[in-house]
Parts: sequence; C-alpha cells; structure tokens
Amino acid sequence: MSEDCLTLNVFRPSGVSKNEKLRVLFWIYGGGFTGTLDPPAWYNATNLVTKSVERGTSILYASANYRLGPLGFPQGAEAGLQRALNLGSKDQLIGLEWIQQNIDAFGGDPKKILESNAAEASFPPEKNEVSWQSFVVSITGCASVANTSDTFDRLHNASLESIMEGFFNMADGSFGPTIDGPDGVLPGLPSRLKPKTEFPLITGSVKDEWDIIHMTTNKFNGTNPSKFTQFFTLCRWTLGSSFGTGNNTFGLNSTYKRNAAILGDIKIQGLRRLTSKQRSMEGIKIFNYLFTDPDAVPMSFLVSNNPPPSTGSLGVSLDPNDGKGSERPKWRQYSPTDQAILRLDGRDGVKMIPDNFRAEQLVFLSNDPAVFDQ
Repeated sequence: MSEDCLTLNVFRPSGVSKNEKLRVLFWIYGGGFTGTLDPPAWYNATNLVTKSVERGTSILYASANYRLGPLGFPQGAEAGLQRALNLGSKDQLIGLEWIQQNIDAFGGDPKKILESNAAEASFPPEKNEVSWQSFVVSITGCASVANTSDTFDRLHNASLESIMEGFFNMADGSFGPTIDGPDGVLPGLPSRLKPKTEFPLITGSVKDEWDIIHMTTNKFNGTNPSKFTQFFTLCRWTLGSSFGTGNNTFGLNSTYKRNAAILGDIKIQGLRRLTSKQRSMEGIKIFNYLFTDPDAVPMSFLVSNNPPPSTGSLGVSLDPNDGKGSERPKWRQYSPTDQAILRLDGRDGVKMIPDNFRAEQLVFLSNDPAVFDQ
C-alpha cells in the first residue's frame, strides 16, 4: 500500500487503424471516497471495449486512481488552512488533464471524452472537525496533538501503516468532498451551482440506496432540525430498503431498513431527481436510469460479458439510440414534460418507466435542498 498511487489504465481495441481517433470513456471508480469492495474484474474494461468494436463504434477506455480516506480527503479547520481539502478530487482532475494532454498518443480523441463516475451524493458542507480529531486520536503516537494546530506536522512523520491502521480502527468517521470556497474544487452545494458548460448528462441510481452504509444525522448541516422532523413524518413506509424484501430485517434493528430508505432519498435519489429536473429545464440533454436487478450491481452489469448496447451509443455519439447493436427500447431523454427513467433489470428486462416513485418525499427535499446538503 502506498500513497504514491496516481496511475492510469488505458484500454485500446486491437485491429483498429492507428490513424483512427477514438472517442474516450474516462472512468472514475466509486467506493464512498474511502475504498471499494468491488472485485478487480469489475474494472476490467475488456468486454466493454470488445463490444464497442463488434457494434462498429470503437471506443478507448481510460481510468485513473486517486487518493482515498484521510489521505485523499483530510477534514477539519487545519486541512483548510493547509489547503489540503479535496486532494482526492484534485487527483481526479489531474488524471483527466493527463488524458486530455496525452490520449492522442494512444489513438484517442482529446476533444471527445465522456467522463463517467460511480456515484453522486450529497455531502456535508462543513469541514468535519469531529471525524478528523477522532482519526488523529486513533493513530499511534498522535493522540497528544488532537485538537491542536499540529496534527499535520505529526502525521507527516507517522508511518503509512499506522495512519491506515488508525483509519480502519475509527469508531466513526467521514471522509469525502468538502466545500472549499470560491476558488476551490467544490465552491458550493450542487443545488446552488450553475454549470459552466452544457454537456449532456447521464445520471441514475439503484433501487436500494444506502443499505450498507452507516450514516447518522450529525453528518448533515443540522441548521433546521424541524425540516428533518417533517421529512421523517412524510416517510410513512414501514418496511423500507431493501425494498421488496417483506419483513426480513437481515438480523438488523427493526428501524434499519426505514432509515436506509430515508438516507437513500436524502443522499442519492433526491439529488438525482433534483439535478435531472433542473438541468432538463435549462435545456441540457439528460438521460436517467434506475438499476433494479437483485443479482448484480451497475458496474458489473456495465462490463459484463454482455454490456448494454446503450453504453456504446452513449460513449460514441452521446445518444443512446443510434440503432446499432442489439435491439432495445428507446431511451427517452428526461424532460420537464416527460420525466421518464430507463429501468435496468436482468429478470424483467429493460424498459422506460415514470420517474415518480416516492414523489411526495422527494418533492419535499427539493423544496429546500440546502437543508439536506444537496
């Protein structure tokens, strides 16, 4: 294990003319900014690239590493003073800049790059001082500098092994993007930012969000507790997420599934729907999907032996309906008058459905998104 991890992968199809400049799919992996439980095979893009050749729309695939956890996303006031917030996000940007400057040498077209990542979620706007100090205390030899302005100096002299051991031993911690001001990587909450470009977007979610992630309300802004009370009152479902599993609580507390559903709406579903509505009203082309297959996850579905043909269409023409590859339903563009979403399910097939589930709850979130860190 090493912090010196800023490497890239490039997959170029064989048998393609050296003179042909291919559209580039640039992938940023997920994992909650702390790590990933995904098998390495999920990030092997061989099948995806092979299928693109078979359908006559060859693409070049690239992915980049970035720092995670406390190495990539230090928290607290001292991190702000040290200009060390959002290092992992800066790593991602450096990777994308490298691709922009060098992908031509691999046969890629630097003017045709589709950036793809694993998840967009709401995040706390404040620097998480509590998590940072808890992390410092958990590192051997560093507890004495907790709650001082000397944590960075001490950490610079600590071994990587002790830093990671402290991270894994934390009772509670939150490491991820933090709002870092007008000149930063993340100048504000997503709902308050206006995009500087009008690139087409593809956004989506899975049926059961936040099932395996423990999150507590103290990670939110918390400036208006009454809003949370009102939202919880609206969440009347008793079974919760994972949806469709009846009374099975999987050995967990009886309220866990309901809490997972609530947090999934706040952290993922609400932001996805809000972004889709806002961008479509601004005239930006946007496509939505909902992944409901119980036997797979979206990334494995994407790079499986038979990835969806829409993937190739989007990667080449920014339109999922190019008519090439196997037959499939038309993926309709999300619009103010047609708020539809493509459901991906290996059992029941692929089809368009209305994006209207839990409408009352998500409308409530969209009326005051900043309260919920959206």
